[in-house]
Amino acid sequence: MSEPSRYSETRIDRSGRVVIPAWARRRLDLRPDTELRVSIRDGTLCLEPRAVAYRRARDRLKRYFAEDRDDVTELWHERRDEAGSND
Repeated sequence: MSEPSRYSETRIDRSGRVVIPAWARRRLDLRPDTELRVSIRDGTLCLEPRAVAYRRARDRLKRYFAEDRDDVTELWHERRDEAGSND
């Protein structure tokens, strides 16, 4: 079930800072020094915790890679095979 929407108004101060209302910080577990990703989507300013943005990007890309694939081991074998073929 989705969460009910809640709205607040805030302002940008002269330094460009925006206060995120306490209810929104609590709901998203935003704490001091939380890194946020800033984007504009369809004319809307979006602030998103960086960890959430990375997790979403990783989940989107996951379908392109095999889950049991070990890139480091695969690269090591490729380099070893290349080195062996140069002898």
